Amino acid sequence: MDKAAKTVGVDFIGGYSALVQKGTAPYEKRLIDSLPEVLNSTDLVMSSVNIGSTKAGINLNAVNKMGKIIKEISQKNPLGNAKLVVFANAVEDNPFMAGAFHGVSEDDTVINVGISGPGVVKRALEKISGQSIDIVCETIKKTAFKITRVGQLIGSLAAQKTRSSIRNSRFKLSSDSCQR
Repeated sequence: MDKAAKTVGVDFIGGYSALVQKGTAPYEKRLIDSLPEVLNSTDLVMSSVNIGSTKAGINLNAVNKMGKIIKEISQKNPLGNAKLVVFANAVEDNPFMAGAFHGVSEDDTVINVGISGPGVVKRALEKISGQSIDIVCETIKKTAFKITRVGQLIGSLAAQKTRSSIRNSRFKLSSDSCQR
């Protein structure tokens, strides 16, 4: 995954995740057990584990296991846990790092683009310091809209580039096949 993220030029790649609020399947156990090695041996891979929900309750075995995993990760690399999120009540489709994953109700091929807005909003608010609450609200609303539009633009461009890359690789594959 790390190599794929570096190849396509993304900052982080998520989805190395487990949803264990109802119990832990064997493949999820293997994923969780691999977290110390994966998070400490990659640069761009992010991970998340959902250990509880209002509907299912809290998986106390997962809480215990994740406590041990977090400790093991930090013993190998104090910053390794910066790439891990442990959730309760995770939403089905979370595009935000470090806990990004595709839910069971989502398509297999999705590109989520996250744009961090707090710094942008802070700068916008600094420009209107001392203004009325109406201007503050309008500034936040306009800034959030612009941030959302930038995310849409980047997502559209990424999807366009991905589709083009897939078409080109298919063409190359079929061209290579024809030359043989």
